[in-house]
Amino acid sequence: MEAVESLVEFSPQNCANLAWAFAALNVHNAPLLKWLSAPALATISYFRGQNLSMTAWSFARLIVVDGPLFAAISSQAQAPLGDFKQQELTNTAWAFSKLSYADEPLLQATAAQAIINLPEFSCQSLSNLAWAYAKHEFKIEPLMDAIAARSLALCDNFGPLELSSISWSFSRLLIVDLPLLKALSAAAQAKLTHCEPPHLSSIACAFARLEVLDEQLLEALASESLGRIRDFLPSDLAHMSWAFARLIVLNQPLQDAIASSSIPSINYAHPLALANTVWAFAKLLISHEPLLDAISAPSLPIINEFSPTNLSSTVWACSALGFKDFPLLKSISAKALARLSNFEVRGLTNIAWSYATLEILDFPLLNAISAESLRRIAYDRGLFRP
Repeated sequence: MEAVESLVEFSPQNCANLAWAFAALNVHNAPLLKWLSAPALATISYFRGQNLSMTAWSFARLIVVDGPLFAAISSQAQAPLGDFKQQELTNTAWAFSKLSYADEPLLQATAAQAIINLPEFSCQSLSNLAWAYAKHEFKIEPLMDAIAARSLALCDNFGPLELSSISWSFSRLLIVDLPLLKALSAAAQAKLTHCEPPHLSSIACAFARLEVLDEQLLEALASESLGRIRDFLPSDLAHMSWAFARLIVLNQPLQDAIASSSIPSINYAHPLALANTVWAFAKLLISHEPLLDAISAPSLPIINEFSPTNLSSTVWACSALGFKDFPLLKSISAKALARLSNFEVRGLTNIAWSYATLEILDFPLLNAISAESLRRIAYDRGLFRP
């Protein structure tokens, strides 16, 4: 308690250093962090770039949400951004993104300063900066152009984490920079043996999301994944399967291996992984009954956790494969009924189309889809306001 009681005497450097020490060791001390916020707020005008970035990074690293503190850090940071070094810029942007603080003025100011300092950025700082803006889906074209140019210069020095992070960031922002993607592909292929399963699946998904068909990369990813498929988590398996399906590339040995590895661990899969897996197999017209049966069982108790997209993807897959699993379809119907207002139009039509394709006459669901569709049509015509 002595440290807590004397926090009011801490200088900005002491506040930042203490927060950093606990964050660096990943020790979440709630009372200390709560009280640390008060002296930091009281002396925030004396914080320099290093103090601000270290404090923000520390709270974000420990997932400590403190709105007033981050608002003060943002306000103070925007004035002296020219004094920020490359790591301090990156850590500040990363911290705000990590805690989902969409502070546009700060991100704009950070981007402007980062563009000036970008030639000094290391591989890690560059990938973290790209991730921070992609996480918010905050696309500043001059910044991303500069990041792409710097990435081309550093690409051969990127490790697996930087390769997957940069790829993911550009795909998240839907930026198709072919020279950069070509360089990332070549660098990734040279280092696939050093990539962990999440890196392999992330790179595959990035190219798939951007609809860039790089057959040589996909073949290399498939080959490397097959050799280590038992090391893949359910989410990694689902992402890899989804990526190949999105690009409509059927690699039967890979999909067979994904199915065989998915079944034993399917009970631990997230709803997104379940939905993506069944969608991928349906997209590639692979009717793997043991996998479909295995996906159905764990989906039932967690159906409430399925998003509208997960629900529509799953029922579409069932219809595409002619998989008439009544308990699952009944559960999807009940959940969809309760959340139809959250569905996109494509989701509504997919649900209706799927049940019709399966020849399942679900009057409550169809009536609800009809009512929701009519409501949206009326709203679009200005005849109804929610």
